[in-house]
Amino acid sequence: GTGDYSVNYISSLANDDYSVSVGVRYDSGANAAYAGRSVELKTFATGSIRYVGQIAGGSALDYDHTCPQIHGDLA
Repeated sequence: GTGDYSVNYISSLANDDYSVSVGVRYDSGANAAYAGRSVELKTFATGSIRYVGQIAGGSALDYDHTCPQIHGDLA
């Protein structure tokens, strides 16, 4: 759906004790300068993450760029 992103890893992590941060950028349309952007992390697993992009008020938004960073121990 809109703003719903899933990332699957080629190599699974050793466990689900890891950190995730996501940088986002939205360049176009009426929401380009909207300051209330956020990402809600929905699912952590050893082989994947799922997150949802939002603007203020909780409306889902497809970002032009998302850059997830995952830090943890590989299996």
